Amino acid sequence: MNFIYDILLNFNKDYYEFYEWNLNDDICHIRKMPIFKLTTKQLTDMFNNEIQVESNLMKYIYNKTEIFLKNEVKTINYACLLSDGDNVLAVKFNKNGVIISKSSLLIEEEEEVTDLVLRMKLKPIDYKITKIGNHFQFKTRKEKEIEKFIKTKIKEETNLEKLRYLYFDCFGKKELDRDKIINRIKKEIDTNWDEIYLKIYNFFKLLSH
Repeated sequence: MNFIYDILLNFNKDYYEFYEWNLNDDICHIRKMPIFKLTTKQLTDMFNNEIQVESNLMKYIYNKTEIFLKNEVKTINYACLLSDGDNVLAVKFNKNGVIISKSSLLIEEEEEVTDLVLRMKLKPIDYKITKIGNHFQFKTRKEKEIEKFIKTKIKEETNLEKLRYLYFDCFGKKELDRDKIINRIKKEIDTNWDEIYLKIYNFFKLLSH
């Protein structure tokens, strides 16, 4: 088994590039972590979809990842690095082999991993896609936070006149029915994100102030 030593990771349910890490994120200092070489297609699946891997891999990596915690070293039950020699993805699994969080690497540490992977053999990993990823995963971290904010505010807004004003401001048409207003806005967020999200976001930010 191949290992990488002394790296920093930032595990989250959604994948964030290292330049999107926040100061208040729970950054992990990894002492050592196993790494496996995949094909580019396999790695792309891991990046973009919800994945469940076969049980043999889980047994293979169990407690192989070590993490520094103040004055002690502990293990992470199921975690590893995956790479095709160009890109790297750190993943944590639950006991059933489902990926529950992902992390990018700092650029220097990613280069260290890819250099090693180029000398490794492919590792056959059986897995299944449990859910196809959607466009939301390709938004930046800030955009994901904005989408969550918008959908929360729309759900919470009880003033129908404000929602009617927002609808007219966005679409240039009047709509009296609350459910139709909310459904149209949600649909536009999902299908025409770049054209509408800032207008809706700024509207609710102004209301908050």
